[in-house]
Amino acid sequence: MVTNPNNKISDQFLDLTHVAELFQLEPNELQVLNLKYTNFDTRRKLLILKSEIEESVPLLLSRYTENLEISVISKGRISTFNLIDAPTNCDAWLIPSLPITSDSRPITTLRAIIEKLFSPEGCPWDQEQTPKSLIPFLLEETYELIDAIEAGNSNECLEELGDLLAHIFMQTSLAQIADEFTLEDVIEHVSKKFIRRHPHVFGVSKDQSPDEIEQQWQIIKTQERKEKDTPESKSAIDSVPRSAPALSRTQQLLSRSEKMGLPKAQISTEQQIKSIQESLNQEDYTQAIELLLWTTILLANEKKLNAELILRNSSNKYVEQFKNLESRAQSEKKEISELSSLEHQKIWDNLV
Repeated sequence: MVTNPNNKISDQFLDLTHVAELFQLEPNELQVLNLKYTNFDTRRKLLILKSEIEESVPLLLSRYTENLEISVISKGRISTFNLIDAPTNCDAWLIPSLPITSDSRPITTLRAIIEKLFSPEGCPWDQEQTPKSLIPFLLEETYELIDAIEAGNSNECLEELGDLLAHIFMQTSLAQIADEFTLEDVIEHVSKKFIRRHPHVFGVSKDQSPDEIEQQWQIIKTQERKEKDTPESKSAIDSVPRSAPALSRTQQLLSRSEKMGLPKAQISTEQQIKSIQESLNQEDYTQAIELLLWTTILLANEKKLNAELILRNSSNKYVEQFKNLESRAQSEKKEISELSSLEHQKIWDNLV
């Protein structure tokens, strides 16, 4: 048997054991600050040992208020100080636990807040919500985040990402109340999925080209669908959301079909235009619009363009043109309808 020649418990362990006894802390209460891993929970008591105290002050002041009363051990005696005034040349600090609303930085705080809102002691409005009733708000927050991303506004992105994250916690809170699944179940599922779908990162498959990675991705997803073995998941295109915007969904359906081996549509744009004109001549406007939309989507797909994005950008141009028209009407103290037909036509001249 090999023994350590020093054969003694580390000073840190001795400090920790002694300090825990002085503070009368149970083992399950111990949360010791380690400056290499600063992700601590302010809802639990935090113990800072002598070797970490001085360097930890800026971090602690970023998470706690200056006048927070903490306990300090020095020469075997316990005293209390405001955090900002506590001596650093001592044996240990003990930071008290905080209520969930006192530290808004950890992700666990947001989870606790949302779960509180949906609890019997929470908000009456939240208590009435269901996963389906929250869908309109979830969509609204998603679109607002997209707007912020497209505008390149980092402050708006920060806010909208938070709103979207809150909705994820709302859905998992409701699922947990219904005893269906928890946030941990969601995280475990998605973590395993990303690891499984990236063997070139987390496994043995290295040095693959982007095309090989995409091909491997499709093989893995096909295998996943087979393993689910449910009627709803047997088709390769069933995973394209029905509720997605129509242009985007249709392009996704085409892309998914082609990846599964369906050749691209061999359709003449000129012939499609003739068919559209025939439908218009017959006053079958629904058919004409349907043909026009499919022609647009097929052309975008052929040229590897995003039809949804093109139309959204064009809609944004329309918004700017209309705002300019509004400003002109206001400057002339007129209604928009009172402006000249030439000014009205400028909007369409710039779009179509």
